[in-house]
Amino acid sequence: TINSQTGLLTFLAWRCAFVWWFLILLLAAQVTGVDRHSGFNLLLGQLHSLIKHLEELLGFVVRR
Repeated sequence: TINSQTGLLTFLAWRCAFVWWFLILLLAAQVTGVDRHSGFNLLLGQLHSLIKHLEELLGFVVRR
C-alpha cells in the first residue's frame, strides 16, 4: 500500500541522515582535540591527511 511505502521511504531517509551525521561526528572527533580549558583545538595536520586520504578514496571510486 501507499502508506507502507511512504513509511519505508521515510525510515530509509532518516536512517541515511543519521548515518551521515554519525560519520560527520566521527570525522570531527578525529580532527579536533580538547584542551584543559574545555575548548576545541583544530588539529590541522590530521585534517590535511584526512582530506588527502578522502580525495584518494573518492578518486579511486570514481575511476572504477
